[in-house]
Amino acid sequence: MDNHPVLLKFAADLLKKNNYRVKTANDGLAALDMLKEFQPDYIFIDLIMPNIDGSSLCRILRRKPELQNVPIFVLSAIAAEEASNIEELGVDACIAKGPLTEMGENILTALDLADSLKRSEIEMPVLGLENLYPRGITEELLVIKRHFEIMLESISDGILEVSEDGRVIFANSAASKYFSLSRERLLGGPFIELFTEKNQPLVSAILSGDPAASTSEAPLTQFEQNGKYINMKAISVGHSGGEKIVVLNDVSEYEKARLAIVEANKELEILARMDGLT
Repeated sequence: MDNHPVLLKFAADLLKKNNYRVKTANDGLAALDMLKEFQPDYIFIDLIMPNIDGSSLCRILRRKPELQNVPIFVLSAIAAEEASNIEELGVDACIAKGPLTEMGENILTALDLADSLKRSEIEMPVLGLENLYPRGITEELLVIKRHFEIMLESISDGILEVSEDGRVIFANSAASKYFSLSRERLLGGPFIELFTEKNQPLVSAILSGDPAASTSEAPLTQFEQNGKYINMKAISVGHSGGEKIVVLNDVSEYEKARLAIVEANKELEILARMDGLT
């Protein structure tokens, strides 16, 4: 699984020459679709990929009972900078992306070591670091990325990214709480199916930006879901605008106050009609 066509072809050709049957995917969503019908003996995953990154994909695969004992190897261009973080993903080994000849040898070495790595309690090996050196600009970009991740995790609003075909490709912790599902279960699933059947037409309208979704009873972007009043906004991103960033706010307290005022006004109107002097 790699979004770089040259590296994907190189690795696939190498494995085929060594009598392995190979299936490839160029992003996280394609990988999840492929694994619905294919049971691999070994998995290679690039960390930097569109539509669900490699880190999230590793966590998703490790939660699948049928894949828990399948060796997972990370192919990483940032192995020198991220080795300690990669180890937390539950993978068996990390192979640094470098010169193709050396990288190919390390791929075959990882396969040879797969069984012993499963039985061993040693730290996750990183193969190919001798050809790499930590890069300052890469480290700076990774620090910036982590800062944004921390900020997204610290806010109470649910934040999700939805692909052009309507599947969740990012979700923060708050989004998990809104739907009472782990991020691993949210990622890759149909966004619209997270909502009740009653709310699905309105959610679809909000995603498409259809102004006809508004009613006289509630604001355009607001609906009740599982006992909570949710305000939803969808922002188009990407080159085509088909991908959406969705922001969810719990406005239950505001809505309760609004409904209380509406009810009080109705009672006041009734009293006014019943008062003899009026």
